[in-house]
Parts: sequence; C-alpha cells; structure tokens
Amino acid sequence: MRVIATGLILVALGLSLYSFLEVRRLRTEVVSLRAEVSTKKEEDSREARSRELLKSAEEHSKRAQELIRKGDIEGARREMRKGMELVTESAQISSGNDLAVQVREGAEGMLRRIEELLPRLKKTSSDPKTTQAKE
Repeated sequence: MRVIATGLILVALGLSLYSFLEVRRLRTEVVSLRAEVSTKKEEDSREARSRELLKSAEEHSKRAQELIRKGDIEGARREMRKGMELVTESAQISSGNDLAVQVREGAEGMLRRIEELLPRLKKTSSDPKTTQAKE
C-alpha cells in the first residue's frame, strides 16, 4: 500500500512540475504574441495614414492641373508643393513605400514643368505684341 501511495505522490509531483513549466512557457508565448499584435496594429495604422496622405496629395495634384488649365501657374505651383509635402510625409511614415516614391517623383517632374512654364507665361503676358494679338 505504501508503494502505491508513494507512486501516486510522485505522479502528482511530476504532473505539478509539468503544469508549472507549461504555464511559464505559455506566459512567455502570450507576451510574444501580444508584442506581435501591437506591432501589426502600428503598421496597419501607419499604412492607413500613408494612404490618407497620398489621397490628399492626389487631390492637390488634380487642383494643380485645374489651375494650370485656368492659367493660374502660381496657384498650381502652390498646390503641387502641398502635394509633394504630403507625399514626402507619406513616404517617411511608410518607410519608403515604393508607391509613395513613384508619386513623389511624378509630382516633382510636374512641378519642374510648371516652373519651366511660369517664366514663359509671364513673358508672353507682358509682351505687348502678344497681348494685342489676343485682343
């Protein structure tokens, strides 16, 4: 009878030790999983903010195109600069997202073209021959 009791006590101690070790392992795993979830939420939040900024930059670009059609080159330049600032911020948030970089490069090209057109437009509008020809 003592042998059985001793055996049962040893089994109970073994199961207690196993449970203790498993609880420690599971706690460590829970901490690791919580850290992963937190990191994922931060990444999702950054991506959402980056998308919002790109959408706003696209709106500025469209306004700049409308202003160019109306002949307001200075206004178009301001809108393009605002858009470029938003794209830059988006790229910083998303750690160099390829799309943000491509959009920024396109916006910079458009801004260069606007700046090239501005002196020509000013020259054309101040030229009396051109002004008379328009009338």
